[in-house]
Amino acid sequence: SSPSFTASNIKYGSDEIAIQHEEQEIVLSCHSPCYGIFILSWGGMVSDRLSVGITADEMEVEIAKLVGVYDIGAVPVKVTKKAYGFGSKWLLTFFNVYGNIGEVEANGHFLYGGDPVIRVDEIIAGNADIYPGDYTYEVQTVYIRKAPGFDSPVTGSFTLAFEDEITPTIGVDASADDMKRALEILTTIHTVNVQHHMRSDQIAWVITFTHLVHENRQGAGDIGLIRVFSSSLFEPSVTRIGVFENVKGTQPMTYKINGLSQGIAYYCRVSAYNALGYGLFSATSAATPRGHPDPPLSAHASIPLDSGKSLKVVWTPVENDGGSAIAGYELEWYSKESILEVQKITTSSTDGISEVQIVRTSAEKQGITGFFTLTFNGETTEPIDHDAPADGMNSVESKLKRLSTIGDVSVDRYLSKVPIHNELFTINTGEHILQRMGAIDLTAALSISDIIFIGEEVHDIAAVTVSTVTLNDTYNGPPANGAIIYKWAYGYEWVVTFTSHVGKQSLLVGSPSESWAGSNPTINIFRIREGLQPLSGTLQLSFGGEKTEPL
Repeated sequence: SSPSFTASNIKYGSDEIAIQHEEQEIVLSCHSPCYGIFILSWGGMVSDRLSVGITADEMEVEIAKLVGVYDIGAVPVKVTKKAYGFGSKWLLTFFNVYGNIGEVEANGHFLYGGDPVIRVDEIIAGNADIYPGDYTYEVQTVYIRKAPGFDSPVTGSFTLAFEDEITPTIGVDASADDMKRALEILTTIHTVNVQHHMRSDQIAWVITFTHLVHENRQGAGDIGLIRVFSSSLFEPSVTRIGVFENVKGTQPMTYKINGLSQGIAYYCRVSAYNALGYGLFSATSAATPRGHPDPPLSAHASIPLDSGKSLKVVWTPVENDGGSAIAGYELEWYSKESILEVQKITTSSTDGISEVQIVRTSAEKQGITGFFTLTFNGETTEPIDHDAPADGMNSVESKLKRLSTIGDVSVDRYLSKVPIHNELFTINTGEHILQRMGAIDLTAALSISDIIFIGEEVHDIAAVTVSTVTLNDTYNGPPANGAIIYKWAYGYEWVVTFTSHVGKQSLLVGSPSESWAGSNPTINIFRIREGLQPLSGTLQLSFGGEKTEPL
């Protein structure tokens, strides 16, 4: 409140607005020594196989490759590593990818020993908006990739949808310009920029939303995801198409100083800084916060003695003038209660993105027994049978729906699976025999009648030798050379979709309950799709020629 900006002044204040670099942490937890490899992905791209012992320097290189800033000549990401019991933590700080970026995804199916679980946590959300009006564009990636070992070229086509508008058919060989044209045909999109990336088994289109049709200004915030509406891809059982949110969009930045006293002039100035220090201050600007005055403490109407057709009204002066001297009062009267007009403001949109989580049980041998529970936002289910159905009586769905915190969910159930560690396989269409490519003894890893998974096909084992596996029936999928084969993990995966919730949800918590037993039985929860609200941005209301601030 003084133009001298004296720090000792009781009304003095200051703040620093700076770029906040995104921080994420990869956490590998193990109850005892664990081994194997894990795979990371970001923006549709997949890393090489990473050892549990990977160093911080090696992790920096892998993350830089994923986010596409490996060759820019600056440090794109800084990684620090520390021990975490029998596991490790890698803290990632992103320096050349700005804004609130999507979380790195970790696949720990290839870890074993010590009940290993790997996850990625966002420690600090990034922010790149540092002056009023500054905003960050939404960036999403549409990607296609083949499962490892399936080397035939990706061919076919697909369509995308955004806010219920569907694109024309897009070929997998579409260029950046082709994808741009297909998206800008939609009446909900005005302009986008597209980059095209391609590796041997991965195709990606990185899409930056520069302007939506319904925006009256750019910067609509964290908008909805593009969706894959349909696909017709060669070898669909081993070909995945998906959408990843690289960077969350933001609304134009505003800055307000709150908690000020009305009627007092406040002086403001701004200085920028960089690696060399602070620059000169801007010119000083002053303003006085003012508001509406409080109502009079009392108003009293009475009938004067000298007239039957008049009223005498007395009121007290207001105590708080809102920072500006009172210029007058307005007096209103009526003879009977009026009917107040009521107007309702509604917003509507298509559905947002529903959160999807997986509850996974597994064991080293067949024979899990007993019950487990699930907790969500402080409430816990009744005991759930180890092989409970997805829906119906005594199902996971019915037990979850009884919680007051859960709302409506839908549940599907599948067999849980785990890869055959340290081995890859070859197999041809129409054959019964899998041939190992490495040197492990398959009789130590598999047994007759075991259930195995090849792509989307499920088979029983008829015979096992040191180097081959014979199936009970014919393999009808695409030929593979170096494929990862999975076997049943002796448990189940319940896929829980939060159909009535909006946005990102708390992670379910699984716990053993009555008579829970087996050969090292485990319960783990994974988030496979983060929820996203259906609306973002701001709106303004106008009445009688005046307009509100953005709401």
